[in-house]
Amino acid sequence: MKMCSEVNCIQTQLNSIIITILTTTQSQPYLSIHSLTQSSINPTPQLLISSDGRQVKLADFGLARLSGLPSGPYTSEVVTLWYRAPELLMGATRYCGPVDVWSIGCIFAEMATGYALFPGRSDIDQLFKIFQRRGTPSNEAALNRLPHYNPEFPKWQPRPITDFVNLEKFETNHAADLLEQLLQYDPERRLICKQALHHPFFFES
Repeated sequence: MKMCSEVNCIQTQLNSIIITILTTTQSQPYLSIHSLTQSSINPTPQLLISSDGRQVKLADFGLARLSGLPSGPYTSEVVTLWYRAPELLMGATRYCGPVDVWSIGCIFAEMATGYALFPGRSDIDQLFKIFQRRGTPSNEAALNRLPHYNPEFPKWQPRPITDFVNLEKFETNHAADLLEQLLQYDPERRLICKQALHHPFFFES
């Protein structure tokens, strides 16, 4: 990871926060070992960030779920709306770590721009906000079989992530790729936290 300097100190802190969210200050290994999904990651109040940006702690496990056992079904009404994964919005009742990864992607984009990436006002508005920026999913088997999927959804074309998330401040060509991989429609294609931590974005000099 880049060394902090007068020019890039703020950016280095942002990178550090994203890394710490992915590891959740040593909570992510705990979650993995005990087969838990946090299910409610969003900037506040779940993320406690110190004033210098060097310490991040994950709080509020009231909606945590077992993820490594064939348990459930669960409610899909988890995660603050703006950070809710599309499979939850479409009624998925069996889910695990990828719902947290989607939330982390939304937080990453929000930290880069200062604005929520998908600021929906209702479940359907949230879905359409996602579709307008990520394109309407049409050949995503993981979503097409969900109860609230509708083949008559309005059709929006996919757009490059950099069309609506300004990543120039990161001074790296890997930021867009990382965000794309965190925000994959198919939960199985999203990076897991361990993979994300080894992404070139965090090591480019």
